[in-house]
Amino acid sequence: MLLFQVPFFGHLVYVSDPGDIKRVFAGDIRVFHAGEANSIALGPVFGTYSLLTLDEDEHVRQRKLLLPPFHGQAVRRYGEATEEITGRELDSWPLGAPFPLRPRMQAITLDVILRTVFGVREEARLRAFRSAISKLAGIGNALVWLPPFRRELGRFSPAARFRRVRDAADELIYDEIRSRRALPEEERSDDVLSLLLEPRHEGGSRMSDEELRDELMTLLGDAGGGRGRISPAPARGGGSPRVSVLGRGARSPFRQDRFAAVLHFPAERLNEALRANRGVARPGRAVPATG
Repeated sequence: MLLFQVPFFGHLVYVSDPGDIKRVFAGDIRVFHAGEANSIALGPVFGTYSLLTLDEDEHVRQRKLLLPPFHGQAVRRYGEATEEITGRELDSWPLGAPFPLRPRMQAITLDVILRTVFGVREEARLRAFRSAISKLAGIGNALVWLPPFRRELGRFSPAARFRRVRDAADELIYDEIRSRRALPEEERSDDVLSLLLEPRHEGGSRMSDEELRDELMTLLGDAGGGRGRISPAPARGGGSPRVSVLGRGARSPFRQDRFAAVLHFPAERLNEALRANRGVARPGRAVPATG
């Protein structure tokens, strides 16, 4: 166990003993606040209504509202969309020429989320979302991790630039929410956004635009469980592994009419890339001060 104080963050305690870790993660949620801890880094992007920045009863209530889009039938349809998008991406990979793998895998992830979560299908809208989300992802980790950088000191300061980029992404998201609300219920699709328009709070009200925005941004940033697309998990390993497609077969791991990409990438290098680029942020809990 390590105890030290970090400016702007207060007292931090690192635990590595399995018993201590279990006590923290299985502890009383009224004492160990995951949402409060997450909000330090994730709040500026994910917002105050994100499932990842809420604690106790508020977290439970919001979680109940998110359950309907993830029932079995909808998830199976999301799988079909994932298969289609992956196959289309594989078709675009060059033969015999090395290329970075990570950006291509991120492109698949983003397109799957835009289709299944946001319900975006028009190519022009997809391009607009891709551009806005890519800019938000590249805005820089220091701003999110270090509170001093969040102060706006003129239009060219990091904070001002971050807000402009985030506001541009928010404008697209809110426009998508408004256009979906305007559709008659029978004309909506089965994407996550459309399904989230139906659940009601205990008092009978539906989720607000702000709640929807924060949960959509959370699903976008937390895709794959690795905080991979827009949240501030620091990159490790110095870049993306490069692969080559040596051939295309008639059979596919996805569907019979798709090709299988044969990658030339030594197993030991792949294992090292996975080890060095775990992409998992260090989880934490905030504990209220006593005494």
